[in-house]
Amino acid sequence: VEGLGKAFSGTNAYLGSFTPFLDDLAGKSLYWENFLATQGRTFAALPSILASLPFADTGFNDLGKRMPKHLSLMSILKHSGYRIKFYYGSDLDFDNQRAFLLRQGVDVMVGMDDYDENYAKSPGTSWGYPDREVMRKALEMDRQDPQQPYISFVQTMSMHTSYSIPDQGTYIKLFEERMDTLGFDEARKEQHRSNKKIYSTIMYTDAALRFFFESYAKLPAYGNTIFIITGDHRLPEIPMSTKIDRFHVPLIIFSPMLKRTAHIESISSHLDITPSLLAFLKKNYKIDAPTTAAWVGSGLDTDPSFRNIHKYPLKHTKTNLIDYISGMYFIDQEILFSIGKNMDLEPIQDEKKRNELISEFNQYKSRNDRFTRELRLIPDSLYEQYRPGEK
Repeated sequence: VEGLGKAFSGTNAYLGSFTPFLDDLAGKSLYWENFLATQGRTFAALPSILASLPFADTGFNDLGKRMPKHLSLMSILKHSGYRIKFYYGSDLDFDNQRAFLLRQGVDVMVGMDDYDENYAKSPGTSWGYPDREVMRKALEMDRQDPQQPYISFVQTMSMHTSYSIPDQGTYIKLFEERMDTLGFDEARKEQHRSNKKIYSTIMYTDAALRFFFESYAKLPAYGNTIFIITGDHRLPEIPMSTKIDRFHVPLIIFSPMLKRTAHIESISSHLDITPSLLAFLKKNYKIDAPTTAAWVGSGLDTDPSFRNIHKYPLKHTKTNLIDYISGMYFIDQEILFSIGKNMDLEPIQDEKKRNELISEFNQYKSRNDRFTRELRLIPDSLYEQYRPGEK
């Protein structure tokens, strides 16, 4: 979900939660409250979520035709007989996403040029089609694949500048009603109204997700499907409270097959999604997945307590790699912070710990620089074993 930040979604959202449907769904799901996007813009979302890949210099996708041989969730499952689909309402070449997707062996790619007159473009913006229309397209096409296992990746865009959506007045009214439901006083309401257009798009996308799930429940595949929702990053136009706020997004994993729900406070990131999903599918469904890989992440932490066992680089923009998290510490431009509840940051003076994180970060950057120079990730033999059949 474009721009979906924890600041305005779910429990403990410090701006108040404006995603009532997602809040309800989270209560029926595995819900990671302290989850991190690994990028502050969309440029690295697909390589991070789908393949736990390094950033290279300005994002893996920017390598274009120079992208080295690599594995991904999509390509490995394509090798195992899955049909791979990607739905988007905008330009598939945005952030060089088409080039990346083609390398995964995607069977169906839907972009803004693939909608007919039955779909209406977003008003007042050149981005293409609004989220509900994209989800309607995904529903229409997924309905045609009741037998073959598949991955459908839906990427939204409505929670993005210029924050223009269909029937915007209705969603501004829903935003006002939501503030009443949340018990805001008049001063807080006025503060939020300065961003009412943005909040209306959040309400719109949440309603579109409700439509999507209610409709998907009627499809034959629903009972055997795992749904994963996260944000590519937190939208920046509503001012942020900390240096890590831009990366703080929710993760929701829902399925009708889920045996029990869980509210998880431990920290994980986009880089952990693919390693965990493949491990799960390999153990429970005998998917042919490699025993070794070049993932940057190590897998989702399912411990419910507030902790962090991971070490990650966080890339703010394509050209700006200044943030790093390790354990319960975070550095931004070499300034050290401790991480508290709700991912709050407190600047601290601890030269030993600061130097420790800087050393770890430099080690990552050294490995990343070597990768950027050599453009090698995995042996040719491993790639050939799992190659998806590129288009």
